[in-house]
Amino acid sequence: MLAWDDGTRIEHATAWPARGAAWRSAIVGGLYGGLPEPPTTLTCTLRSVSRVARLPGEPLLEVFRIVSEGGEVAVPLALRVLRPLTDHPVPVVLHGDACWWPPAESTVHAALDAGVAVARFDRTDVADDPAAAASTVADRRSGPLYDAYPAARFGAIAAWAWAYHRCVDLIVRHPALDAARVAVTGFSRGAKTTLLAGATDERIAVTHDHASGAGGGSLARVVGEGGETLAEVVARFPAWFGPDASAIVGDPRCMPFDQHVLLALIAPRRLLMTYAADDAWSNPAGARCAAEAARAVYRLLGDERGLEFRLRPGGHEHTAADWSTLLGVVTGS
Repeated sequence: MLAWDDGTRIEHATAWPARGAAWRSAIVGGLYGGLPEPPTTLTCTLRSVSRVARLPGEPLLEVFRIVSEGGEVAVPLALRVLRPLTDHPVPVVLHGDACWWPPAESTVHAALDAGVAVARFDRTDVADDPAAAASTVADRRSGPLYDAYPAARFGAIAAWAWAYHRCVDLIVRHPALDAARVAVTGFSRGAKTTLLAGATDERIAVTHDHASGAGGGSLARVVGEGGETLAEVVARFPAWFGPDASAIVGDPRCMPFDQHVLLALIAPRRLLMTYAADDAWSNPAGARCAAEAARAVYRLLGDERGLEFRLRPGGHEHTAADWSTLLGVVTGS
């Protein structure tokens, strides 16, 4: 990773941006099909605002409509921001898994008590989850973003990462939110998304990968017993990835990159990886190895502690403990 194709080693931090850009082009284009184009026009409208009396401090709940234009049709997206009432901008955790069950109320309480806003959206508003297809192999590419760019090659993970970026567009404009302390989180396929979002947007200060597994934070070349392989996930959900992915992932030993490259693209910004010991399918062994490999770039850039890997007991779920770990990183506690 810290070498050019001709074997020349990268010894100084000043050389990493160019090498990182080359890796970004390879993995984002090759595995995920590239990112959708950013909008030419972005309109953010506050649709409603209310006080939530049953939560600590009676925080504000704001509902925004984000409309992106530039393709053949406009792409709308709803973002809900729950924020504590303060006289200064607060950090925000952006969560795109509103298509799944929400975090526990205790987690919301903890965030508000820590002075952190929680912003949530449904990533499937811009691109359908092909896993919802009736067929065994989910190869359907559909949703508003595909209507906007019908000739595009991007997969659903890239489409969902694009949605994170559009929400960040709003957050950095919001006077009550701290643009320098934006964290993104997701779980499983949602965490594959947050890793890609964090690797391709330097405005994201903290990227949280929780149990992303194959195609996310786990190496294709190191798969523990019972772990999902990258070839398996691409074969089962080809529309999550770009059209070239199946040709790339057949033999991990011959791949031009592995997932530690994606992790390294986040450096030197904070990267938190949380996995569960009994969640064999997410391949925590491969994730730990990926973290150790990517830490070489963090070391080169002078902040080895910027990448943190944690393993907890339990299985494949996004628990209050995982959220608590993230809030600790966001607040520095």
